[in-house]
Amino acid sequence: MSEYQVSVFTGNVAYANTFNNVYIKLVGKDGESQRTWLTGAGWFLVGLVSTILLAILTELYPLPLFPQDAWFVDKVKVTCPEGKVYTFPMYHWINDGEVYHFREGTVKTSVINGEMQYLAAPLVLLHKTPDDSLKPVAIQVRDQGCQNGIFLPIFSFISIHGEGLGHFTSHLCPISSQGPSPCFPPLYDANLPFTSSYRCGLTRTLFLLFQNTASGGEGMRTILKRSLSTLTYSSLCMPEDITERGVESVPNYYYRDDGLRLWDIIHRFVKGVIHHYYKTDQEVQEDSELQEYIKDIFEHGFLSKTETGIPQSFSTVDEVVKFVTVVIFTSSAQHSAVNTGQLDIGVWMPNFPPSLQLAPPTIKGRANEHTLLQTLPDVNTTVHGIAALWLLSTQSTDFVCILMFQYLYVFCKLTKDFENELKDLDEAIDSRNKNLKLPYTYLEPKSVENSVSL
Repeated sequence: MSEYQVSVFTGNVAYANTFNNVYIKLVGKDGESQRTWLTGAGWFLVGLVSTILLAILTELYPLPLFPQDAWFVDKVKVTCPEGKVYTFPMYHWINDGEVYHFREGTVKTSVINGEMQYLAAPLVLLHKTPDDSLKPVAIQVRDQGCQNGIFLPIFSFISIHGEGLGHFTSHLCPISSQGPSPCFPPLYDANLPFTSSYRCGLTRTLFLLFQNTASGGEGMRTILKRSLSTLTYSSLCMPEDITERGVESVPNYYYRDDGLRLWDIIHRFVKGVIHHYYKTDQEVQEDSELQEYIKDIFEHGFLSKTETGIPQSFSTVDEVVKFVTVVIFTSSAQHSAVNTGQLDIGVWMPNFPPSLQLAPPTIKGRANEHTLLQTLPDVNTTVHGIAALWLLSTQSTDFVCILMFQYLYVFCKLTKDFENELKDLDEAIDSRNKNLKLPYTYLEPKSVENSVSL
């Protein structure tokens, strides 16, 4: 029988401790451990590291006569019998009686120009000021226990980025919708203006990313695999995603403000088109081609994982409307939001360099101009990183924005109303941006391409 040593790090924040019972379970590809009581009450104090032997699911159960209290855990480290250490970053409040799932969080870094590269694990604490600005209060650049430096903004350190990860995720829906299912009018008419110019042009960009980032090809595949493994239907539905992330009231969040308005406009248009074909829920349920379409996406696009929340079949007209809205929004507006601004930020390489040649600092006051220059990537790595950003962000020569229609002659009124709503939104964003020091333009309808073209 193999023994695994598990170390649990209670967060060093106010009220992070708990007197409740905590249970933990390790889950691997070859099996899982028994649900095990981590330790007795009173052990989970602020900043404390608790260690047990066990072969990660985490549960918190209240003790009788003790008040219910949440527990804030930084991370869990698991040492295998072979000595290999796996880190599970959490930084999460654990509430009574709930089960939480956390994935292992380390990635193998690459070698560039003969030198081992480094990745950071940044965590930023923000404070909302009376004038509704968000100011960084503290910056954590790594997760290695006692080596974990917490820096004030004046000591802020450059951040390393996951170049293009959001870009790759937004290709999933259009690829699934171009599958082998028959092309039937309801989804064809709703999707055609948004997917007709779709083509896959990632080969050059992928090569640049794999060869010139700290994660490299192997690490990038690990990151992408983990990212897609946690993809859920609700995360693709913008209103639900905003609610789940708890950012409804964050001030000056223009991605949310513009995105929700754009979502509503697209949703109304899709609803009009779909309701033209399906008058009742029964018609949806009896459409075998439609049911095969969503079944194919569930099985091959999301590998039949029910935990993603992706529908396996359509039961109502509203379910079809929601799904088509998700596909269109993801391949147009969402793609523009996560993709278009990469060059604007990244062309100044220290904003988020593709790689770090030195590990993030652990002690304040030790970093200076010399160590900063040593940490930044080589010139050739920088050039390739910016080239990748340019490829991802540059507008294609056959760019068609969502304001331009060439196909839907049948739905003249719907199309006209859709165009008018988009123009109104475009004017509203233009008016707001005139008063902004840094305009947010990535969800202006005239800047949003009607499909994924790269």
